[in-house]
Amino acid sequence: MPLILDNRNSLGTGVRFTEVIGPIARGIQILREKHDRNLITLFNKSAREEDLTGESLKSQMSGIKKIIKQEGVSGTFYFDGDHANEKTLERFNNCEYLTLDVADALKEQGTTTEANDFISNYKELLGKIKLPGINEVIDMSLDDLFDLSCRYIPAANQVKKLYNKAKELRGNDTFMVEVSIDETDKSQTPKEMLVMLALLSDMGVPIQAIAPKLHGEFYKGLDHHGDPMKCLEEYRLHLAVAKYAVQEFGMPESLRISMHSGSDKWTIYDYVRGALLEQSTHAHVKTAGTHWLAQVEGLAQCGTDPRKITANLYEKMYYNIKDKKPDDPDSLAYLYQSVVAKINLDKMPTPKKVYQMGGAEFAELLVKNPHVRMGMHIAFQFVKGMPVLRGAMQDQRNRQIIDPIITNNVIQHGIHAFPSDSEYGIKDRKCIFVP
Repeated sequence: MPLILDNRNSLGTGVRFTEVIGPIARGIQILREKHDRNLITLFNKSAREEDLTGESLKSQMSGIKKIIKQEGVSGTFYFDGDHANEKTLERFNNCEYLTLDVADALKEQGTTTEANDFISNYKELLGKIKLPGINEVIDMSLDDLFDLSCRYIPAANQVKKLYNKAKELRGNDTFMVEVSIDETDKSQTPKEMLVMLALLSDMGVPIQAIAPKLHGEFYKGLDHHGDPMKCLEEYRLHLAVAKYAVQEFGMPESLRISMHSGSDKWTIYDYVRGALLEQSTHAHVKTAGTHWLAQVEGLAQCGTDPRKITANLYEKMYYNIKDKKPDDPDSLAYLYQSVVAKINLDKMPTPKKVYQMGGAEFAELLVKNPHVRMGMHIAFQFVKGMPVLRGAMQDQRNRQIIDPIITNNVIQHGIHAFPSDSEYGIKDRKCIFVP
C-alpha cells in the first residue's frame, strides 16, 4: 500500500548541507508548540545538488535521523528525492517521497488514438464542471479536451513509467509521489490541470501532490515577480481542481498543490493562506536552498576570519558571473537557468568593497540586494572545493550565530505560508485578498 500524507500542510526544506538539520528541526518544533502549525516536513535534495555538494541524500539520512533524535524533536519527517527522473530514480530508493519531474515531456505530443481512448473514458469532463468549494465553473469543449489530452498524455505516460520503475526497484509501492510540471514557459490553466489529473488517475498513479507552473516568476531565493492577484486566482482554482479530482477520480484525499521555489515569496504568502482557508484544504511549499543563504548570512557575522571567507566566496561568485555566460557549463547559472533571474553586476558591489565591509553590512546586503542574493544562492556550488569554508560552516562556535538564523528562517516561512491549525476551525472563512 502506498504511504499517504495526512491532512496537514507540508513544508519542503532543502538539505544541501547536513548541519542545517538541527536548526531546521528546532524551527519545526517551535512552529508546532508556539505557533499552532503542526507541519509535515520533507527533507528534499536533487541528484544535481548531490553531485554539486558531494553529499548524497542517502548518505545524509542516518545523520539526519540522529540529529533529530538528539534534538529531542518529535514530528513527521520524510525524505524527498527531488527532480527524480529515469537516470536518477535509483539514487532515491530509500526516500519515502519522490518528486517526479516530467516537464520536458510537455514538449511532446500524444497520438490521436491515445487521446480518443482517453476521451471515451472521461466524457464527464465535457461541458460545464462546477468546482467544489468556490463559485467557479470550467467549460470544457471537445476540442479543448482533445488538444489538452494530446499535450499531457506524454507527461502522464512518463509519470506512470517512473512510478512503475520505482516500484520495481524497491519491490513495493510504499512511497509517495509528487508530479512536477512547473519548469515550463507558461503557467498551466485549470483545464490543463484537470486533464493531467484525470490522465494520472486513468493510469492508476496515486499521486499525493502536483506542482504546476503558476503566474509570474518563481526565482530561487527571491520574492514573487508578477501580479500577485493573477497568481492567487490560478492557485485557488488549482486547489479546487485538486479537490474535484479527489471527489470524482478517486485520487488520494491528501492530494495537494505544491509550490516549487517557494522560499521568500512574501508578497503572495498571505494570499496563499487565505486560499487554503477559503477551501479548508492543505498544500505543500518547497523552500529548497534558502537555508544555505541563512548559513552565509550568519557566517559573515561570526568574526574577522569567517567574514573574509564569505567575502572570498562572493569574489568567486562575482567573477564567475562576470566571465562565464549562463550557457557555459562552467557557469554557476548553467544548471539553474529556468529558476535564476538575470544577475546584473552593475547592481552589485565589487569584491574589493565587499572585503571592506563589516559582517552585519554584508549580511544586510545579502538579505536586501536581489542580485547579490541570487548570485550567492547558486554559489553553494563552490563549497565542495572550499574546505576552509566548509569547516567554518561546521565550526560549533560559528554555529551559535548561524543556527538561530536558520531556525528563524523556518519559523517565518511556516508562519507566513500556512494558516494556523486553529484557523482551519473557523467556518465560512472568506479568501483573504489583502496582503
